[in-house]
Amino acid sequence: TDNKMVMLTIPQKYASSCVSVIRRYGSVKNDKWEASFWSGTVEVPAGLVQELFEKINAIAHGDIKSEILEGE
Repeated sequence: TDNKMVMLTIPQKYASSCVSVIRRYGSVKNDKWEASFWSGTVEVPAGLVQELFEKINAIAHGDIKSEILEGE
């Protein structure tokens, strides 16, 4: 299967809800909890990336930074 590596940054107030969703969709490779946000790199099957983005953006009202990492 073709997997994508996605880097995410989520504000703290939405992070715990989003991370529980993220863990259902993919594998968190490294993450850190900061005072104001959670950030992590997640390996997600390519076909599920869009659905994951829709779910976590709905939770966080679009207040998420995301980047698909190339060449992973």
